[in-house]
Amino acid sequence: MDIKDIMGIKGDKGPAAKKMKEATQKKPEGVSREVWQITKGMAQDALAPVVPTHAGLKGKRKVTARKVAWSWQPFKNSARADTLMLRHWVKTGTGGTMLPGSNGGDVGGDYAFSKYNKKVDMVMYNDEEYESLLQFDPEWSKAETDHLFDLLARFDLRFVVVQDRWMYQEAKAGAG
Repeated sequence: MDIKDIMGIKGDKGPAAKKMKEATQKKPEGVSREVWQITKGMAQDALAPVVPTHAGLKGKRKVTARKVAWSWQPFKNSARADTLMLRHWVKTGTGGTMLPGSNGGDVGGDYAFSKYNKKVDMVMYNDEEYESLLQFDPEWSKAETDHLFDLLARFDLRFVVVQDRWMYQEAKAGAG
C-alpha cells in the first residue's frame, strides 16, 4: 500500500521494480566504519589530512635549571618602632648562596620592602601660633585641635579614617 492507494488515485499496480545492487567495496582493515562511510567514494588524493604532522615541532626542552632550596632567615623591619626580629622563607642556591631576585638582600638586615613605608611630614603648631592663627571658633578648643592633629599623624592624613575614628565628643562628655 502506498500513498496512491490511500488517496484513492488509480495508478499502475505493477510489481515494484527491483533495485540493482551496486558493487560494494569492502572496508579496509584499520579504518573505522564512520570514516569509511564518509570517504568510500572519494579518491585518496582529494582528502585533506586531518591529523597534523609533527615534523615542524620542536623536541622536548632539556631542563638545566639549578636546584633551588629554601631557608628560614631572620630579618628586621625598620618601619616598626620596636626591635622585633621576624623570619621568612628565602630562596637559596645549591651552595647556600642567595639567588638574585629572591629577596635575600634582607637576610639578617633590613626588610627589603620597608623602603615603601613612607611617613607624611606633619606641620605642627605651638601655643603662640594657635592663639594668633587658629583660634577663630569659640566652640572649638585647643584640646580638640590637638586630638585632631594626633589622629591625622596616626592615620597618615587619611581624613576618611580620621572622621570614622573621631570620638572627641564622647571623651569630652566622659571627662565633665
